[in-house]
Amino acid sequence: MKIANPKEQEQHGMRQHIAKVALELMIATGYEKVSMRTIAAKIGYSPATIYLHFKDKDDLLFALHQHGFAKLRASCQSVVSTEAPFDRLVSIGRMYIQFAVDNPELYALMFIRMAPIRSLKINNHHSEPDWRISQPAFDALTSAVRECVGAHAESKQNAERTALIIWGTLHGLVLLFLRKRVPFIEREGQKTIMNETIDLFMNMIKKSPCL
Repeated sequence: MKIANPKEQEQHGMRQHIAKVALELMIATGYEKVSMRTIAAKIGYSPATIYLHFKDKDDLLFALHQHGFAKLRASCQSVVSTEAPFDRLVSIGRMYIQFAVDNPELYALMFIRMAPIRSLKINNHHSEPDWRISQPAFDALTSAVRECVGAHAESKQNAERTALIIWGTLHGLVLLFLRKRVPFIEREGQKTIMNETIDLFMNMIKKSPCL
């Protein structure tokens, strides 16, 4: 993003600093304990200063939500060069799980919590939020599915539908582990189980009419 003048550069830098501190607090203490006041105290400014840059907590969380999707897009780019289409699909699945495990609070803000959606809805003056920020990540998944369909020409199922099935399954798997709904699986072995589950699911998809 191009910043027009020194004043805007300063404002942009301050917004980035506030958002960075907010994310650090969210990771350290959890979403519920982060407030404009705690952020201000951490930075050493008054809460009024924070409100000069973000109109409320939802607006600030929306900025973090955008940051999260930028990180996810970068992660997608790191695997899209995998040569074989099906291998790329598996890599995207593993990358998605790894992203969620490495960034649990950010993932929750991107895909679970309503605060960023409330801000998006208000900013766009729509009854329903325009959540196109997730489109690049979904496009990368859909593109990999399309290439798999091309490589396995016996099926021409809708690529977006298949991509949505994969995304929904990955998201459900992430939630089971992030929300500690599988206490019977030892924590040390959870990542291995998740990756093995991805491999099993992807092979089921490969053998199905979806690909």
